[in-house]
Amino acid sequence: MSTTVTSTVTTTTAVATCTTLVTFDDIPNQSSTSGIIPDGYKNLNWLNAEYINASTTPTNNGYRTVVHSQPFVAYNPSGGNITITTANSTRFSFDSLFLSSAW
Repeated sequence: MSTTVTSTVTTTTAVATCTTLVTFDDIPNQSSTSGIIPDGYKNLNWLNAEYINASTTPTNNGYRTVVHSQPFVAYNPSGGNITITTANSTRFSFDSLFLSSAW
């Protein structure tokens, strides 16, 4: 059995006044069901990260548990590491993160 981690991410740059909420609900050219999170989304590069419409998944699999804003969440379909870096090589930090396991 594989485990997938889903999340909604809030990030900040090194400047405390620049806070960006990352919800995965406004990805350019977004599919209504799922897809790859493109590099540059919210000025971040995403490796091994995809998004899924949690409302299209079974109710008991964990994706719906982590939804903080409707309807999309990020997930890793392979169970490997997700790497998030800034698109412009600046520093960033997480203010908060919602995680869940899914199957």
